[in-house]
Amino acid sequence: MKKGFLFKGLALRLLLVLAIVLIAAQRSDLAAEPTQQLTGQLLVAEPDLKDPNFERAVIYLVEHDDGGAFGLVVNQFVARLPLKVLADHLDMEETGDTPLTFHYGGPVSPGALFVLHSDDVMLDSSLGLQHGLALSGNADILQQIAEDQGPDSFRIVFGYAGWGPGQVEAEIAAGTWEVIDYDPDLVFGDDLESWEEAIDRRPLDL
Repeated sequence: MKKGFLFKGLALRLLLVLAIVLIAAQRSDLAAEPTQQLTGQLLVAEPDLKDPNFERAVIYLVEHDDGGAFGLVVNQFVARLPLKVLADHLDMEETGDTPLTFHYGGPVSPGALFVLHSDDVMLDSSLGLQHGLALSGNADILQQIAEDQGPDSFRIVFGYAGWGPGQVEAEIAAGTWEVIDYDPDLVFGDDLESWEEAIDRRPLDL
């Protein structure tokens, strides 16, 4: 993995904390608005979507409101590496040789690392989500995962997918995405099968 792919140390952590803080602030400001939101649901790329950033993608929508949407691609494998390979870049202690699986989370800020995980393990900086999930951007969660003390379910991703106000709604209306209910097997299951399973759940046109 090229060093230019990652932000180093403090800069990376500040970016991750800022992203989580912004999501939490948006949620607080808009919680009382009666807008129909897609937060916690899955976007599934339609078969004819050929954008290389999103072809056959399954995206968990971390946040969706009038200000736009923030999501993580959960089924695009990048590499399986021991965490010690990234330890210097993430300002972490030296870790063992146990490999972790890393995924592509989206085209925005490809050096930013996020961990979408079950909320059985929470850090002070973790953001609680729907469906018993949480989002963490602190290297400490990776340290716990590497030491087999992490959450039961997790996806480690680089980058994220973002949309401006009304953009994701327009793309759905144009037939770019199908929206389906959250399913942990699609978020944390086999990459090779998740898109096929997800697209088969499209509502049938009668």
